[in-house]
Amino acid sequence: MKGIPNRETSYGEGYVAWTSPVAGVVRISGNTWYLGGLVRSDDWTLSLNGTTLASGTVGYGDGHTRDNPYTFGSFTENIEVGDQIIFTAVRNPSSTYPYFLGVNLTIEAVPLPGALWLLGSGLLGLGAWRRFRG
Repeated sequence: MKGIPNRETSYGEGYVAWTSPVAGVVRISGNTWYLGGLVRSDDWTLSLNGTTLASGTVGYGDGHTRDNPYTFGSFTENIEVGDQIIFTAVRNPSSTYPYFLGVNLTIEAVPLPGALWLLGSGLLGLGAWRRFRG
């Protein structure tokens, strides 16, 4: 995963993106917390291919620290090669300036079993053999 700053906004939007190298099932879990002591807050969103899985706000005084993070849940989703999971943080509109969020994002990709591909190609081969044999 790699954090990528968005230089198009003046409020410091940033995100962490993961692009799937496999097709299969992905398990997503984690948490986020506010890093500063200033009276500020940030909105965050966790999405898969632009569809929001979870979202919220963390900020000063809400108690969500590294020792007590906001858990955004656990999700199991089907994925294809090239699908993207993105955690985005941006300044909350009620906050004058953004601050920093920490994120612990766990993504476990489980590829489609090779045996399914092998079985499928074997069945196709058997069907073709029967067709040309008869």
